[in-house]
Amino acid sequence: MDHDLEFDRPRGFNVMSRETFEYRERMRRKLVRDGVQLDPPDLASANAWLQRRTSSGAAKASLEHYRRIVEDVLLYYGEEVPLQWSRPWGTKKSLAKARSEGKIQTRTRFLRNGVADLNLAMKAKPWKNAHIVAMFQHALLFCLLAGPRGAEPARLRVADVRPERNTIENFFQQKKSTSRNVVIPERWFWRGPAHDVEHYLTHVRPKLVAQMQDPGTYFVSSEGTAYRDHSWRMFMQRGLHHALGYPIGGHSLRRLCATLRYIYGWDIASVAEHLDDTEQVVRESYLDEGYIARVGRRAVASTEKPPLPMPFQMVKQLHTEPQR
Repeated sequence: MDHDLEFDRPRGFNVMSRETFEYRERMRRKLVRDGVQLDPPDLASANAWLQRRTSSGAAKASLEHYRRIVEDVLLYYGEEVPLQWSRPWGTKKSLAKARSEGKIQTRTRFLRNGVADLNLAMKAKPWKNAHIVAMFQHALLFCLLAGPRGAEPARLRVADVRPERNTIENFFQQKKSTSRNVVIPERWFWRGPAHDVEHYLTHVRPKLVAQMQDPGTYFVSSEGTAYRDHSWRMFMQRGLHHALGYPIGGHSLRRLCATLRYIYGWDIASVAEHLDDTEQVVRESYLDEGYIARVGRRAVASTEKPPLPMPFQMVKQLHTEPQR
């Protein structure tokens, strides 16, 4: 294990980034100084501290921030946080109702500058191993175009990637415990000038599994083994954080996938089908309305599912073409 990137969590957890560990330690010490008893975890005491901290008018705007601090610290010490702490509206059903009535807006995290950030990440070299860097760059394009959830790429098999059909077959959807086929219409992703599937399978992946038993997974670690779900999430998160300078997870690429396909002419139904999600979720969680308003739409919505241009060409288009 590379101890410069990650290290063992205390109390039986797998791994945690150093920044997360240090952040939680700072918050733990602050809570203790303010009189919160945290060993063993005390939800009532933490809740009382939260109420005191947010009693002033200026602090009320940061209620969610302080709630997350308390949640992080309690989870760090093994406390199971009740649902109403992370969802003040109570149950999932009441939360959905509040959202449908326009009382709350879904809070999501996007790449701040969309395609420009993606290009910056593509040029980054967050690891010394050149083949791991090349795999990370290819993984960025894969997640941008396929829009998988979280750790789903970790379970993708080489046998299920079919370049002759521009299709990924039997792609396992962890959230639904089912498999589906994903068509990626961008030819430059399958056979292009750089970071394409053909180059990855021919020149990058064989170097990673050299002299090791091939695990059969599409993405493999520097040790030639398959990624575990948490390890894949950490791999993407650390790479993006290194490249962009701010913490953000690989799930942001799923949101960018939905946003860009909508900008370049896909309708909501087509985007939802591509992501294997509902139209309501796409509208409320995945489309970055601010980014769409800033760059404008490049084509009228249709069911034809046109391919996206290559990212570096996309940046030029989004900055030079008139908005529609």
